[in-house]
Order: sequence, then C-alpha cells, then structure tokens
Amino acid sequence: KPLVNTRSIKRVASSLTADRQLPAQPWVFERMLDRCTVVNHRKLVEMVPHALACGQLALAEASLCSLEYIEAKATAGALRDYLRECLQYLALVGAAFGSAPAAAAASE
Repeated sequence: KPLVNTRSIKRVASSLTADRQLPAQPWVFERMLDRCTVVNHRKLVEMVPHALACGQLALAEASLCSLEYIEAKATAGALRDYLRECLQYLALVGAAFGSAPAAAAASE
C-alpha cells in the first residue's frame, strides 16, 4: 500500500480553487484619439464562443451587449463573427425557454 500524505493533497486541492488574482484582459490594448487601434484578438476569438459552449449565457450576453466588444470586433473586421455569435446566443436562450423555432433559425 503506497504512503499517501492526505494533508498535502487537501492543501493542494484547496489552493487549486483559490482565485489566482490575474488582471482582467481588455478587449482593446491600445487606443488613439478615442479609437481602438490594437485589439486583443485571442479574447475576441475565444471568450464568447467558449462562454456559449459552456452554457455561461450571462457572461456571453454581457460581452455581446458591450459597446467596447462590438467596437473591437468591428476594428478586427469580425462583424460577421459577431452576428454569428449573437445568433448562437439567441438559439441557446430560445432552447432554454423551449422555443424550437428560434433554435432552428439560428442553426441555419
């Protein structure tokens, strides 16, 4: 039977759930004359689709309704992706409330 130190396992497990206190990533890294010039492409590409895939609809809704997010998507030339994300969000919300037509329309 291997020797297992349960105290160290519990300490490691509790530290994994702790907040790492990382700074929030902005949508835009650099602004000049009130226009965004350098956008955070990784966050634009990954965050909202990941939130939708995980079912975190509140986070996705907050991002999709953010003017800063919309401006960053427009600057990156990704408005088509933004509209696709909106349709996917509406399909998920419609499915959550039992609206089959909304889910079918968004999947097209």
